[in-house]
Amino acid sequence: AALRVGEALGGPVVAVIREVNEPSRKVAEKAGMHKDRTIPYGGVPSDVYVA
Repeated sequence: AALRVGEALGGPVVAVIREVNEPSRKVAEKAGMHKDRTIPYGGVPSDVYVA
């Protein structure tokens, strides 16, 4: 996923989570990760979370 972003990231990629996966997004945020951007991944919009 990091290679598909094509720009400098705000930290190491920890997770790529689909926009509709709210439970995983909450877990990532509780673990201290933050959303860097949204990319098309596997044909669907997915959020790139970085540490």
